[in-house]
Amino acid sequence: TVLNLIKEIGIDGYKAFIREVIEDTRRNFVARIKETLVPGVYRAPSFMDVPHAGDMGRMPDYAAIDSLMNCPLKLTVGGNGSFDLDLEGANKWGYHSFNCTPSGLQGGLWVALCQTLVPHEKVNDGAYLATSFNTPYGTWADPDNLSVSNTIAWAFLQPCFTGLLHSLSRGFASRGFLEEVIAAYPFTGNITQGGGVNQYGHDGAWTNFEISSCGISARWTADGETACAAMWNPEGDMGDVEAWELMEPALYIGRNVRPNTGGLGKRRGGSGYESIRMIYHTSDQLMYNGGNGHVFMTCGLFGGYPCSSGYRHSLKNTDMAARFASGENYPTRDQDPAASEIVENAKGENDRDRRCWHFPDPHKEYDIYLSILNGGHGVGDLLEREPQSVADDLNGGFILPRFADAHGVVAGQDDGGKWSPDLAATQRRRDQIREARLARSQSVEDWKAGQRGRVDALDFIDPVRRMHQESCELSDAWAQDFKKFWDLPYNWTP
Repeated sequence: TVLNLIKEIGIDGYKAFIREVIEDTRRNFVARIKETLVPGVYRAPSFMDVPHAGDMGRMPDYAAIDSLMNCPLKLTVGGNGSFDLDLEGANKWGYHSFNCTPSGLQGGLWVALCQTLVPHEKVNDGAYLATSFNTPYGTWADPDNLSVSNTIAWAFLQPCFTGLLHSLSRGFASRGFLEEVIAAYPFTGNITQGGGVNQYGHDGAWTNFEISSCGISARWTADGETACAAMWNPEGDMGDVEAWELMEPALYIGRNVRPNTGGLGKRRGGSGYESIRMIYHTSDQLMYNGGNGHVFMTCGLFGGYPCSSGYRHSLKNTDMAARFASGENYPTRDQDPAASEIVENAKGENDRDRRCWHFPDPHKEYDIYLSILNGGHGVGDLLEREPQSVADDLNGGFILPRFADAHGVVAGQDDGGKWSPDLAATQRRRDQIREARLARSQSVEDWKAGQRGRVDALDFIDPVRRMHQESCELSDAWAQDFKKFWDLPYNWTP
């Protein structure tokens, strides 16, 4: 088609046409910035845990450490429609697979912008030319060691770009584009993966596309949708379990909506779901988890809560074969970690911790593996959620009963088990919660004064201390901002 067009209008005509298309797109992008965002500086940090100390002996000592990745995203919007992203203050690359490259970050940027800021515009180099993006050299965003891995760069790109969505949504809200507001992407985890001899006797490795169906974050006007999309695939389809079981040596003994995976708020984040897999017809599978376990990768928006963090749970050397033979109950759901059905309805050795990034873990036939897909983040104050909406969440299995009090909602069940709110009792309980909030509240100045000594001494756990040290060492500008924020001495060094 391009060659035919050149034959028709000539190479000079083609070049003029292409330049016009690019310039038109650049102008449209700038116009969209001016229309929807308020000029200013937007800051939205995010983090990811890399808990590799537990893999001591399987990695070199210098790599088998626990670390924290820092994405101090800053967006500057100019009155002329300029759009400048900056990761100044990102910490050093690590001996793991979650580092990135400037080109990879550009890919993540345009996946995010095409779904939010410019969903109806054509996107080409014109839009790219209307932006700038600082990815500091020597950091995880642009390693100065070409040998380090960036195999799973998307793992941190997702939480990193939640900061971009937070910034855009604040701008949308300030301009009155409330229907455009969304509380950031959920993280695509748990990323279930396995490998070894499969059910057909062949060596193989697998993961399936149910990871494309996380819960979506809340908007200003509506709750998030349950288990339907991911940042990198906004039209996710989790697929039928029967199809996956043809390809994978792990039976589904349960797949259910997972309560409390979506962040609470005036608008609730969409729920994720759980898959309970049992290794079957193979003696050897190396299973792997992928997700956050020790940190919330981002926060909710305008007072909303983040989605839940993750954990891994496997049951090994189980009695499942005997249970099948005798017709006993076995776990088909695991809705509440405080009353795990995997623990109650099967016997074996429980492996349960927050190390969701780890080396492959040996499993064998009849071992159980739990995968929990993340939900979205919440928007708005929890105490502003309609009491009936909280009752609907209880009836739909989106939150556990004990969490109704997070909204200050008092609810009861009828003989059929249906929940309904007690409006008078709810108002009294919300008044109590608001009074308690006031009693423990303090000004930002007082809070900073109370924390300053700890910051001055870097009185943090090792991964957090090392993260701050790396960020300050790699960026004098970020170090100066850090010292100014905390009112630290000019000659302070981490």
